[in-house]
Amino acid sequence: MTLISGSRASVFEPAAWIEKAETFVREAHTAGVPQLGVCFGHQLLGHVLGGKVVKNPVGREIGTVEVKLTDAGVADPLLQGVPAQAPFQATHEDTVSELPAGAVLLAENKYGVHGFRWGRCLWGVQFHPELDERRLGMLIESREEALRREGPRRIRVCSAPSAEGPQIAKCMQGTAPLCNFGIEGAELLVGGSMVRVGWPSGGLLVLRPGSGQLPGGQQM
Repeated sequence: MTLISGSRASVFEPAAWIEKAETFVREAHTAGVPQLGVCFGHQLLGHVLGGKVVKNPVGREIGTVEVKLTDAGVADPLLQGVPAQAPFQATHEDTVSELPAGAVLLAENKYGVHGFRWGRCLWGVQFHPELDERRLGMLIESREEALRREGPRRIRVCSAPSAEGPQIAKCMQGTAPLCNFGIEGAELLVGGSMVRVGWPSGGLLVLRPGSGQLPGGQQM
């Protein structure tokens, strides 16, 4: 499985690394590689598959938010063990406003789509299963200037259990190949061990155990 992480970028920005990421997703999908997109990754998958991603007209969603699973979400193996309504950590301005044709809605709230499945082995989640309240608080602090410009608001920050279901938990623990896009000096979980890596801002890093290539054979 390949995990596509969050990013400060928007999928509709004209950036070369986003085009590379789109190509990677398409090649992985064609090769039948299972994929899980989180936040930006969720939006990237939705965009590549033909859905629509926009700046959310409802506004920025940030903090510990309530997410409701659909009946399909409750039954989906990725979300095993997650209550039908549960708190999750979120921070995003963009949203998948229209799902790709054939996609199954798994989770949503008043801000829009929070999870979908396409086919048998491709999932996207808008929330962040990997974040705890401490790291969420750090992200909120880093956005203080933008939040002040947007005006007064209540932001809830509290403990929100990561999805305890075995499938999503294993993905977030790094037992699968991992992708990160456009983050400088990121910390990645690879094979259960934390490693620190750095690459040019806006670059593309793909970690696939035992391989230095993208699915199409392109060298990293």
